[in-house]
Amino acid sequence: MGQPYKAIFECPELMETASNNYNWSPLKDVPARCIQIPSVSFGGRYWNYMEYSFSPSGIFYKFRVYSDYDSPKDAEPRYTSLMSDLDLKYLGKSGITREEDDSFNPKSGDSERSVTYRDGQGMECRLVLEYSQSTNNGMTYFLMLYYIDTKLEAAAKAEFVKEL
Repeated sequence: MGQPYKAIFECPELMETASNNYNWSPLKDVPARCIQIPSVSFGGRYWNYMEYSFSPSGIFYKFRVYSDYDSPKDAEPRYTSLMSDLDLKYLGKSGITREEDDSFNPKSGDSERSVTYRDGQGMECRLVLEYSQSTNNGMTYFLMLYYIDTKLEAAAKAEFVKEL
């Protein structure tokens, strides 16, 4: 986090993964706001997509991986398993706080369940299970894992507003 946009082109693993999905030459000179890579493995799990988000000035501030599911019986066990792994990684570490929203009832309008880990310095890891509309207008269960530098995210939002 906080690296300039051009630094991603120095990461051989990312370049190898993404080379089939993008024509990298023009992207090196004109920062994209979001680079999305399909079909990736991250944290020992398969994900449909991986995204890197950049501010208008090209500073990396957010990372997200996500997958979609047709039913809660497919999505919820994966959410629970991943939350257990994150608890093992983060709980008990000095300065880490955990906040959980475990109410989830799409029929009554509560369409998101989440757990967030914060380090008190602006870094955040957030796991979300969300029931929402997909690009094909159907309702889908999305499992998303975010890593965010909230200070850089706030600065990026200010840059976006300045562009308007």
